[in-house]
Amino acid sequence: MKQLEWYLGIFLSLMLSIWLPTGALATSFPAGVGPWAVAVNPVTNKAYIANYNYNPSEVTVIDRITNATTTITAGFSPAAVAVNPVTNKIYVANFNGDSVSVIDGATDTVVATVSDSLAMPMKGPAAIAVNPETNTVYIGNYKSRNVTVINGATNLATAVVSLNNMASVSVAPLMGMAMNPVTNKVYVTNYNDNSVTVIDGATNTSNNITVGTNPWAVAVNPRTNKIYVINFTSNNVSVIDGASNNASLPISVNISPKAVAINPVTNRIYVVNSNYGGSGSVSVIDGTTDSILPAVTTGLNSQAITVNSVTNKVYVANASSNNVTMIDVANSNQTTSIPAGTFPVAVAVNMITNEVYVANKDPQDPNVSPKGTVTVIAETPVLASPLPTSITSLPGDTTGSATPTFTMTATSSTGSPVRTVYYQVDSIQGAWLEATPAAGGTFSGTTSALALGTHTLYAFATDGSDATSINTGSQSSPLIGAIAAYSFIVSSLPPVTYTVMPVITAHGSISPNTPQTVNPNTIIDFIIKPDNGYKIVTVTGCNGTLINPTTLTNPTTYRTGPITATCEVMPTFSTNLLPVRIGSTYYSTLLEAYAKALPGDIIQATAASFSGSLNIGIVDTLQGGYDVTYASQTGNTILIGTLTIGAGSMVVDRLIIQ
Repeated sequence: MKQLEWYLGIFLSLMLSIWLPTGALATSFPAGVGPWAVAVNPVTNKAYIANYNYNPSEVTVIDRITNATTTITAGFSPAAVAVNPVTNKIYVANFNGDSVSVIDGATDTVVATVSDSLAMPMKGPAAIAVNPETNTVYIGNYKSRNVTVINGATNLATAVVSLNNMASVSVAPLMGMAMNPVTNKVYVTNYNDNSVTVIDGATNTSNNITVGTNPWAVAVNPRTNKIYVINFTSNNVSVIDGASNNASLPISVNISPKAVAINPVTNRIYVVNSNYGGSGSVSVIDGTTDSILPAVTTGLNSQAITVNSVTNKVYVANASSNNVTMIDVANSNQTTSIPAGTFPVAVAVNMITNEVYVANKDPQDPNVSPKGTVTVIAETPVLASPLPTSITSLPGDTTGSATPTFTMTATSSTGSPVRTVYYQVDSIQGAWLEATPAAGGTFSGTTSALALGTHTLYAFATDGSDATSINTGSQSSPLIGAIAAYSFIVSSLPPVTYTVMPVITAHGSISPNTPQTVNPNTIIDFIIKPDNGYKIVTVTGCNGTLINPTTLTNPTTYRTGPITATCEVMPTFSTNLLPVRIGSTYYSTLLEAYAKALPGDIIQATAASFSGSLNIGIVDTLQGGYDVTYASQTGNTILIGTLTIGAGSMVVDRLIIQ
């Protein structure tokens, strides 16, 4: 396996050394006036660019399969764009148009415009977050200081959530927003309020967390449930624990931080410092310890950043030097400058094709040609391969399993048969897993447990590069196939449930009496009922308690604690009948039975000892000495106390008074 990784490293290094440093693969595409934001749908291999400075404003679509560009008319001043790869819908926030355009990615046409949110008009929509798991879209409205919640299935607003922000606002579309689909929480920066609003997607309730001065951008690491907030004026980063909503002491970075991106595979956080008046930089944070690492110098007026977690490379758009800095993290943060268009302000990556899209804002005059442009940088082009691998798609590119199994097929045109296929998810760094041969020349592989959200499966074939085949002489074959990639969505995970097992024991019952499947922290009531003549001795399990422990001879409730694991509830009942009875009703003591007796009743007692005094005031019969089954009188009943007959008479049989 080590030799396989060595060959693979040589293969990838050759690809990178041939193509990347020259920047020859940077291709320019025309856009509209003032390209401002860019989003990529890796499933359809399309990019969507919001062109801000024009009315009516436009969205440029770049189809990398055909290399064709399409123009879609949106609202006034598109300031943000986001993609839901599951539904293939694209959402455009029109800042000065006070609306959201919904684009169908299959036809690249606007299918809906949302402008009124529950009788509350949008004011300055400037940011978008999409939860593909719930098909919910969150629109951050900068001027009205709230978030509009849109149902992605109906394109209708379902809620408006206040940002609890009363600070004054400017006219610039400035708002950071990030989504954690695992916890279903949204994070919104309030620039003039020095806070971050946390929205619970399940309830649409919110609360604010105080951070540094002028929070500009925010990013989430769903694997660690940490949120990183970039504070522009205080030159630091606030780290929020998503579980507790507590912000730690801020981490100092360089001057004027403006953007942040996270590599969840390596748990590294990258912060762009624009450094007005000087060269920009990227501050690097170790997400394990939240400690600062050496910064990397970039270009002039660095504005935006994206991370390719597959190849472990970082891209920074430098607005004033008209280029992109590529940081090769795996190669000691070696940097390469790649020319872009004029004033690049946004950058995004397609981690399936390993292409980077750069939105170049200038020129902004609609009468000037060309207008804005988009630079597309091909990071690692796929070379012709004699061992092509294909990955069978999932239905709808979606799975509900946390550990999906994939089918892969590889063929060979070299005459040397395919020996095996290797695969891994979300990165090409580190060890690869060997797929299992299946029927018909196919291979299968099952992933490790995956979080909710978008993932990419990578696979390549080998005819023996793991040193199991021999060429002429003594050399191992170095031939491996090009890396295939397939994007898919883990749309829902099987809910975590626990089983509560009721244990059925002698001389009583428990209800419900069948295993109960419950969600975490559920509380269940069980009715514990002793059989006639018996009593409840104990009930144990699931951290529960008896609601009324004084009625152990009658049905009573046992209430579990919050269920946090599979457990069982077990009642224990007395093994013998209760020692006193009147007819078919049983009691624990003579005094208890006498209190229930009516004139003429016969109280029967087993040959047992009873403490306390018995004061009789009515005519009754007390028969003692019965065995535990009440079949015969074989002994005496002992009263350790006094027997007082206050009125009438008492017929006593086999009673000893001590």
